[in-house]
Amino acid sequence: MATCTRVLNVLADCQRKHPREPYVCQHLQRAAAWCLFRQACPDEVDVLEACAGVSGKQRLAGPPVIPPKCHQQVLQFEACLARHQVPPAGEGGSSG
Repeated sequence: MATCTRVLNVLADCQRKHPREPYVCQHLQRAAAWCLFRQACPDEVDVLEACAGVSGKQRLAGPPVIPPKCHQQVLQFEACLARHQVPPAGEGGSSG
């Protein structure tokens, strides 16, 4: 997450400056989310971006538009994200 610190800080600053206009910060929300996804699933993000034809500075903008030909890569990415999910409170643990 260390590499996402800058975009997360910029997002927080934008949200403080524009509390009644959330659309102003949408591009930063997408970039921050994609950065966190990249931290959690770097290989899957790389494969997905390669399939979508994303390179260079485009990688910093947030999630790419995913063409239908990348369906298998999307499934692999989703599976990776699912492995990182924390179950909601009350699920998956021992009951009291």
